Amino acid sequence: MGKSGPNCDALLLLAALVSIQMSRQLTPDQMGLLAAFFEVLGDNLALLALCPAAAEAAAELDPSHKKSGEA
Repeated sequence: MGKSGPNCDALLLLAALVSIQMSRQLTPDQMGLLAAFFEVLGDNLALLALCPAAAEAAAELDPSHKKSGEA
């Protein structure tokens, strides 16, 4: 197995099973709405996860930016 390991495989399987179970109780319009909601939720989480890393990388590239204690 690659880096993802068995936990990621199980998570993917769980997501598929939950999706199938949910779809049995929803109309196509409801499924579309939930799919759009979870897509936006996931995109926002990904963006928030990257923001601190992106800000830190940009600060390191900026020669005028000095951390406290640096000459």
